[in-house]
Amino acid sequence: MENQNKIKNLYYRNTFGRGNAIKLLFLSFCSMFVSYPRMLIEVFTRKDFGERYFSLSTAIILTLILAALPMGISQMSDSWSGSELATESYSYDETFGNVVEQAQNIEPETQDGIMPDYITWYLYLVAFLGFCIKHYRDNLRAPSVFDFGRFSLSSGIIHPIIRNLKIGEFSPNIRFIECYLEPAIFFVAGLLLALIGQTLGWLLMVCSFFYSMSYISAYIGGDNFILDKIDEIICNEELENAFVNDVNADETKGFQFRGSKPNGAEMRRKIMPFMTEEIVTEASSPTVPTAPKNTSDGTAVTDISGQK
Repeated sequence: MENQNKIKNLYYRNTFGRGNAIKLLFLSFCSMFVSYPRMLIEVFTRKDFGERYFSLSTAIILTLILAALPMGISQMSDSWSGSELATESYSYDETFGNVVEQAQNIEPETQDGIMPDYITWYLYLVAFLGFCIKHYRDNLRAPSVFDFGRFSLSSGIIHPIIRNLKIGEFSPNIRFIECYLEPAIFFVAGLLLALIGQTLGWLLMVCSFFYSMSYISAYIGGDNFILDKIDEIICNEELENAFVNDVNADETKGFQFRGSKPNGAEMRRKIMPFMTEEIVTEASSPTVPTAPKNTSDGTAVTDISGQK
């Protein structure tokens, strides 16, 4: 059994590590919302999704909602404007100088139907559902997550064509691909579709925007996590110099203690142990079973470690 000691800097966590509840709530809401726009894109560009990351039932529900959306919009538009537009026309009798006829002309509303603008919309949904079923079948054949075979929340592996794509002499890394390149491909495709009057184009542009924002936010969160750990390590190393010895910030890697301090160095040194907390974790190796120990009368006995 090994003891692994970690030092938690209470001063750093109380002074610099305060969380913003409103920001966390906003990020949680965005994280829940952007999963659907991301799914509409990443099923075409990735494979080998984690079991808990990809859900076929969610894909089916999303497909049904998007399939019914154009018809719902059309019915709402009809209910607001009515099926017929009535206009009144008047004819003026120049001889008698008064209105002699008032007629009502009924002009039927011209309806071109929803299909011309939504042909690519429904074709995209068919392709989307087909790829989702393929990913679901692939997950059934993948190693079990309960056997530590793979990460259950994996967002998938980027397609080699996109991963190996070069922009001139520039070879983008994974961060650039996820934050900019993947969504840019669908944004450009959506822009072209919107220019020829296909509503799918607007959907792809909106999804690509949220796709990019979600990964940018994820990478920023990862950066901040690592920086928090680095700053806490620096705070542990320089706390005595900054708090006890009154060393300037240019000699403590920029860290300085903010707050009133006792005048004497000895009193500060007495406070120092209460500004950090040592966390001891025990890492034990698996117990190897041994053969039962028999007594002289042939009965098995169990020792204090639980082995027979």
